[in-house]
Amino acid sequence: MLSFLLAVLPAAAAPGDAQSERAVRALETSSSLKVRSQAALVLGQLQAVEAAPVLRRAALSDPAAAVRIAAVAALARLGAARATETLQEVERTDPDAGVRSSATGALAELRAPAVPSGTGGSGLAVSIEEVAGAGGGPAERLALRDALGRRLEEAGFLVQREGGLRLKPSIVKLDVEQAGARTEVAIRAELVAVEGGGRMAAMLEGSARLAATGVRTERDLGVVSVRAADAVAKVLVDDLAARLAER
Repeated sequence: MLSFLLAVLPAAAAPGDAQSERAVRALETSSSLKVRSQAALVLGQLQAVEAAPVLRRAALSDPAAAVRIAAVAALARLGAARATETLQEVERTDPDAGVRSSATGALAELRAPAVPSGTGGSGLAVSIEEVAGAGGGPAERLALRDALGRRLEEAGFLVQREGGLRLKPSIVKLDVEQAGARTEVAIRAELVAVEGGGRMAAMLEGSARLAATGVRTERDLGVVSVRAADAVAKVLVDDLAARLAER
């Protein structure tokens, strides 16, 4: 019987990583409320999902109301999955009325459909092209495409055979490490969203790692790979919805 341990990993190092690291340090250590507030806003602008725990702490416990408001705004830009629970707690418990009001507004925005206006509220139409990239094989590419379709529908997108916002997924890298009864599958994937006129709407990258014990057969390894593909698909779809919600 297989048992799994899943860890979603941040994207590989990118130009914004150094900036987000500086902002995290400033938010955690600066004695200036202006510096901390600006740092929180920068993390929101960068959509630095790896900074979510730091932003949560700031939203709940920073001594300055201005910093808590900035952290609330930044959390909202990371998407409902990463922000809702903290924002609800802020809305219930923060001693400052302005902070509570900011949390209420952020929650209202997160509950709104994450699609551009003019779609009739029925969800944004998307189509998924064949998975490209040098990582994995046909089975892993098919698993990622299927997982993207499921996760997009769960997020309220209208998935169709062609047209709409065209999504171009690729598996950049897929590594399998086996040691005794333990197997780890690490996957890194990209998703490019292209509008009808050929303009790029978003370029996203996500990673996931799945560890399993009890892997003995090729079929068992296939199960692990499918679950890893689903995990990275969720990361990509969550980030796509958040990016489109900003437009």
